Amino acid sequence: MKIKSIHIINFGNLSNVDYSFNDDLTSFCEKNGYGKSTIAAFIKVMLYGLETYTKRSLFNDRQHYYPFKGGTFGGNVVIVYNNKEYRIERIFDKKSEVNDTLTVYYNNSLTTDLGDNPGENIFGISKESFERLISISSKEIEIKTDGDINKKLNNYIENVGEDFDIEKVNKVLKEKAKSFTELEKKLKEEQKTVEANITNLSLIKDSLDGKYVELNKKEKDYIEAKELYDNASKSATILERWKLYEHLVEEVEGINKEITSIKNSYPKGLPSTEEVDEISDSIKNIDIHSNVLQGSAISDKNREDYASLEKRYASNKPSDEDIKNIEVKVNKFNSLNKEIEEYQNSSKSEEEKDLENHFFGKKVSEEDINKISGYLDKYRELNEELRNVNPVNTTSISSNTPKKNNKPLLIILLVLVIALVGAGVGLLFVNPIIGGVLLGVGVITLLADGFIYFNSSIKNVSQTNQVVNTANPVYESKVKEIEDLKNKIINSLMYYRYNGDDPIELFYKFKNDAIKYNSILDNKEKEEGEYLTKKNELESLEKELNTYFHTYDIYASNFNDALNILKEEITKFETLEKVIKEEKSSKEDVNKKLKDDQDKVDAFYNKYQLDKSKKIEDIKNDISRLGELEKLFIEKKLGAEKYKEEQNLTEKPVDIDDSKIEELRIDMETKSKIFSDYKDEIQNLEEQVSSLDEELNRFEEIKEQRKEVSSSIKIYKGTMEEINKANLNLQEKYIAPIRDKFVYYAKLIEETIGEKVHMDKDYKITFDKEGELRSYQHLSSGNLTICALCFRLALLDNMFKTEQPFIILDDPFMTLDEDHLKSAKKMVEVLAKDKQILYFSCHESRKF
Repeated sequence: MKIKSIHIINFGNLSNVDYSFNDDLTSFCEKNGYGKSTIAAFIKVMLYGLETYTKRSLFNDRQHYYPFKGGTFGGNVVIVYNNKEYRIERIFDKKSEVNDTLTVYYNNSLTTDLGDNPGENIFGISKESFERLISISSKEIEIKTDGDINKKLNNYIENVGEDFDIEKVNKVLKEKAKSFTELEKKLKEEQKTVEANITNLSLIKDSLDGKYVELNKKEKDYIEAKELYDNASKSATILERWKLYEHLVEEVEGINKEITSIKNSYPKGLPSTEEVDEISDSIKNIDIHSNVLQGSAISDKNREDYASLEKRYASNKPSDEDIKNIEVKVNKFNSLNKEIEEYQNSSKSEEEKDLENHFFGKKVSEEDINKISGYLDKYRELNEELRNVNPVNTTSISSNTPKKNNKPLLIILLVLVIALVGAGVGLLFVNPIIGGVLLGVGVITLLADGFIYFNSSIKNVSQTNQVVNTANPVYESKVKEIEDLKNKIINSLMYYRYNGDDPIELFYKFKNDAIKYNSILDNKEKEEGEYLTKKNELESLEKELNTYFHTYDIYASNFNDALNILKEEITKFETLEKVIKEEKSSKEDVNKKLKDDQDKVDAFYNKYQLDKSKKIEDIKNDISRLGELEKLFIEKKLGAEKYKEEQNLTEKPVDIDDSKIEELRIDMETKSKIFSDYKDEIQNLEEQVSSLDEELNRFEEIKEQRKEVSSSIKIYKGTMEEINKANLNLQEKYIAPIRDKFVYYAKLIEETIGEKVHMDKDYKITFDKEGELRSYQHLSSGNLTICALCFRLALLDNMFKTEQPFIILDDPFMTLDEDHLKSAKKMVEVLAKDKQILYFSCHESRKF
């Protein structure tokens, strides 16, 4: 990830300014007050935002960087993350973060990719960890990690889930601590303690000047004792070098004796390596050939199997085409067998069972269907006729004297007509022709009777008429006829178990079911024929396959197994036949090779007059050893002469008394210990005094903080042990890579810092000095700066494997001397090859 540019509208003392940054190193060297730290702080707040400021708050960044002249408070930063360029814009309120605005753009379009906290989403760490790791200043830090950094390390390397968050644990503990009612009392007591510390530290500071004088004296005593010891040690070292030279000469003489011994054991000289390798191969071949001739690659069991298979297949082995044909027939047999089983296991559907119940398992004839259909047609016809018949008859009675009354005759005719019509309708279902004739005569007679009746009525009625309505017997007759026909249809369908009052609906239900059931019976008849055909074919195939497999004495539970047995036996027969033939031919060749190899071995031992008891491996070893010894003889001889020349060994010194050297060493170490202890005492006092400014600041803070702020130090001490236990397994896995990176960066500046470094589970650093582990805090302020910087860089390399973040260096080398500053600059140049660095300084000596 890289930062490309920033635009500051108003922030601190900077207004309407733009800065662009290189992909590697961008250096700013300006006087104090220019705004270098302001630029670094601006980048941080663009990523993480600002905390709310209240009257009870400590002096924070929102109050610090609010524009001196007012105006819009904020700006933007352009950053490249995951190969995407984002522009993060923030406008800050004077006091509350609630009124702040955050806008993020990608390709000039609004995006929510970076969430509500771009800094945490991009870097995966909190603002406090960002200040600790990525925005690096000259401010001293405690060299260790925190829960947020541990979480980033753990999640990146072990892919630990987000729910495993030590910071959340700390947060819960801090929230609980806020409920303590004794918080105000503790702050008052702390104020008294800080005041006492300030007094004590001031006294220690005043005493340091005298202690520095005494330290210089003890250092001088140590240096003088060391010179005496070093001179005596130097003489002892020269004597040891002479002893080593004499030992080298003895080694050369011993090697020469061994060379002579080996050569004397070969009267005709040593054979060449090629000859020995060739004879060695021949000897191995003799053993191999002998074993081949004695043994056989074919087991007795395989020979027995071959004899059995040869009887069955030697003269009657099926061809590949035969196998394919049989395979086709086996598949056909399996297919037919499956189809027959499916047919035999098939069952009737519920619908078929229901239809079988209606029709007694038999087909319904078309004649039966048509018969009831004829009833239905007549039923419809009568209903249609009934619509045209008046239910009542209307007659007029004249006031004049009527003529001869023909009414009785007409009534007799009407009764006769109704009888004819009724007989005709009834015979329609039995004999349609006769029924139709009777029905026609009845209708004609009815019409004639009506005509006579009305005509005679007209003639016999005078001018004054009286109207009389009477029931129409024709209408009533038709109603009865329709009802009788309806009952006849319903009774006919009741035979087939169709019950109801609507003859039309019942008939069509009956007709549809009859057609459907007839179709089902037709299909079953067809399937039965197909089943018998397949069954006959299956029996024929079974007989044919049994005959074929029994020819080869193959009896299996099914034809698939029989076919597999046949294939396996043919394959085995062909394989064994081939192996037996090849073995016979091979043994003839082996006999010839065996004789050739034996002749070569005899000729070799005769040539060099060697006894055959001398093994070829011993000869190989002698040749190899002789070559090594001759080479070693030259190397050792030249080495001894070179050593004597390099060490300038011209005259061997007189032996020095070891006890005298030991006395000098003890004296030197005693004075070294005195000097070191006194130096540690001063360093301890310096460490105490270094906290004087902090105590003074703390004294002022407590005054304003007494009613609100909890003691984060006490909370940390109270919870650190349990948090470390919970996180111990994860932390310990990452100590080694972080330590290695720390050593790498430290050696770029100060070689000795990178030596004998130890790092505990909290990543605290100690150094092995003269056999003791000492805290990094014993280092000078310059070396402390180097340690802090290298520790941060080591963490960054291990926390960000795939995409390295940019680094802000806010004049971190203020305490370095000239030599260390040069090394630090070289390290920054090395870093800039694969990291983006923003470097701020205020002095030409620290400028890039």
